[in-house]
Amino acid sequence: MGFTVNQIAAPVSADKREVIEKARRLCGISPDKIKSADIYKTSLDARKRSNIHFVHSVYFELADPAEEQRLCAKKGFCRIADEPAQPNFSDKKREGRTVVAGFGPAGMFCALTLARCGYRPLVLEKGAEVDKRTQKVEAFWAGGELDENSNVQFGEGGAGTFSDGKLTTRIKDPLCRSILQDFARFGADSSILAKAKPHIGTDVLKTVIAVVAGGLIMGTQGAASTGQVFAGFCVMLGHIYPVFYGFRGGKGVLCAETMLLIVSFPTGLVSLLIFVGIVWATRYVSLGSICGALIAPIGVLAACGKLPALLSLFCVILLVVKHRSNIGRLIRHKESKLSFKKDLSDKFDDEDF
Repeated sequence: MGFTVNQIAAPVSADKREVIEKARRLCGISPDKIKSADIYKTSLDARKRSNIHFVHSVYFELADPAEEQRLCAKKGFCRIADEPAQPNFSDKKREGRTVVAGFGPAGMFCALTLARCGYRPLVLEKGAEVDKRTQKVEAFWAGGELDENSNVQFGEGGAGTFSDGKLTTRIKDPLCRSILQDFARFGADSSILAKAKPHIGTDVLKTVIAVVAGGLIMGTQGAASTGQVFAGFCVMLGHIYPVFYGFRGGKGVLCAETMLLIVSFPTGLVSLLIFVGIVWATRYVSLGSICGALIAPIGVLAACGKLPALLSLFCVILLVVKHRSNIGRLIRHKESKLSFKKDLSDKFDDEDF
C-alpha cells in the first residue's frame, strides 16, 4: 500500500536522494525494511525571502504493511497513501453503445476508462481535432475570425488544452493522481506527478490527446498501437505544415518523441538518450534529432508489429525531410553549434522543434 511522509523541508539545492534520506531518518526507518521510495509531491515555500526552500512529501513502501500502519498511527506527519482509484460500474448490461458527450478532459478520461473496462464508447464532439483546432485558436488570437464550433472552449481536448486547470485542481480525491499518472503514461513529463503546480505544455499535450484518441478508436478493433502511431503522424504533419501559417511550422521533433514515449517507452527512452548523447558530444541539435529518430522503426517493430513500424518510418522520413537544410549545412560544416555557456533560451525558436 505505502505511506507518505509530509512537510519535509529541504534547501532548493537538495537532490532527491538527500530528501528521501531526511524523511527516512525522521521516521526512524531502517533502510533494509524499505521496498521503494520516491518524492510524492513538491511545492516551493517562498513566504520568506531569506529562507526560500522546497517542501516535500516522500512516499515509502515497506516490506511489512503492518509496520506502515504502526508508523502512521504513531507519527502525525505520516499518512497511508490513497488506494489507486477504481471506477464503479453497474453489473447490469445495457443494450447499444455508451455515448460520451464532449472530448474535453472529463469526456476523454470517461471514454478511456470505459474502453479499459471493455466497453466501446461513442464520443460526440462538435469541434475540430486538436491540431487543426490549435491552428484556428492561434489564428483567432492573431486577429482572425472566430470559429463558433472550434475554439478555446470547443474541440478535441476541450478548454483544458489551453489551460492547466486540469492539473492544478487539488481536491483531495485519489482520481486526481490517477489522472496525472495517465498523463505521464501517455507521454507527459513524469515530474507532473510531484510538482504542486505541474505544467505539460500545449505542444506536448496536443500530441498526448491525439495519441490517446487514436488508441481509443483503433483499440476497439484490436489495433491500438497502429491508431496511436497514425495519430502521432497526423499531429506531426499539422505541426510541420500548419494550414493557417502558410504550411510553415516546426520540425516535429517534440511531437515525434512524445508519440514514441507513449507507443513504446523503452524505444522513446533510447531515442532520447541518443539525442542527448550526440548533442552533448557534437553540440549539433539537428544531428541529435535525426539520429535519435532513426531508432524509432526498429523499436516500434519489436514492440508493436509491422504496421505501426511502417507508420513510424513515415514519421522518421518526414522529420528527415524537414531537416534537409540542416543536413546540407552539416555536410558543409556550417551548421550552428549549441553553446552551453550562454542563455539557451536564445538558441531555440519554435521552428527547431
